[in-house]
Amino acid sequence: MFNMIKVTSIFTCLLLATSNVALAQTGVKVTATPADAMAVYKFVKDTGLKIEGASVSKNGDIWATDGSNILNLKNGTIGLKGPGSPAENSLSQLASSRWLSDGRLIAGDAIAHKVYVAQKFYASNAFVTLFESKDFLQPNDIAVGSCEKVVYFSGMNYTANSTAGETGEVAWLDLRQPAASMKLNKVPKDVLAKAGIYRTNGIEVVTDPKTGRDSLYVTSAQNVNFATTGTKLFRFDIDPRTGALGSPVEALDIKARLTKAGIPVNPDMDPDGMRSDLFGNIYMTLNAAQQVLRWNPTSGDIVHVNLTTVQFPTNLEFGGANGNELVVVGKCVGNKLPCVDTIAFSDKPVGRAWAMLNGKVKGAVKLPRGNSGRLYA
Repeated sequence: MFNMIKVTSIFTCLLLATSNVALAQTGVKVTATPADAMAVYKFVKDTGLKIEGASVSKNGDIWATDGSNILNLKNGTIGLKGPGSPAENSLSQLASSRWLSDGRLIAGDAIAHKVYVAQKFYASNAFVTLFESKDFLQPNDIAVGSCEKVVYFSGMNYTANSTAGETGEVAWLDLRQPAASMKLNKVPKDVLAKAGIYRTNGIEVVTDPKTGRDSLYVTSAQNVNFATTGTKLFRFDIDPRTGALGSPVEALDIKARLTKAGIPVNPDMDPDGMRSDLFGNIYMTLNAAQQVLRWNPTSGDIVHVNLTTVQFPTNLEFGGANGNELVVVGKCVGNKLPCVDTIAFSDKPVGRAWAMLNGKVKGAVKLPRGNSGRLYA
């Protein structure tokens, strides 16, 4: 049984195609990976073992990075060609991508400490540097706030032993600022340390379907002699006017919740990519565990999915014509090839990112040109 709720709030710019959204409850049925998933997303083979950074464009196509390009997994189109190469990523490595409603594509360069944007008015797949700073720990994954006013970034330093407040980062940029004065905002290290936040990876904005308020969720994992422990999810309140973040609050102990549900936990399980839907559910890939976890922050309900093709899932995104097909990317069983799984849920959740691109978002911000104005082709 679904509870019907109405989405009307000053805190979100997302106008849904329908004013009523069903709040998903337990009893959801899952269909994982039709036999033709690899045939549909046939260009996943071109991404190599660095496959990461899944994103969706307005038409529902899914894109991902091979470390140096952002490419369409259906037709092979390169949306953004980075400065590096798939074979060599010592100076540049694209780790993430997100499309905006004006048709531009943002990518995070984890090694060069830059954020790129592919501009519509430039040559195909060319980009400029939107922002760069050595104060960036990476950036790694990207989340987009409502109205596309603010983008958020995770970052991490993968070491044998993680240190709270030092080996992870949560940062954001206000896209309303001119490029010349754009400022990197960061959650202070002592705040992260006090909360017990270690390596940060998955990051996503979740809109509460009842109140319309946005919150930022970030994964944290601790390394102890390279063993992954302390896998948790933290919530930050978002100021609806400025996009600034409040103090972090532990929202979910991932391993503890899986154990409570009687789900076997792979000791190497590491939460990686993360996305949300219009029900307010959060989806995260459990890297090395061959699993995807869906969790509802309000009800606490979980849906656990065992993947059939991807053994090391790195990222995921909702795509397809109606924005309700969950596409998971990563490395295949055997850890030798890139591959893809698709998941369909019986309650037909619509991805938040797809909805923002297609659901009549008001107040989209025109991105400024990069500080350097340097153009790559």
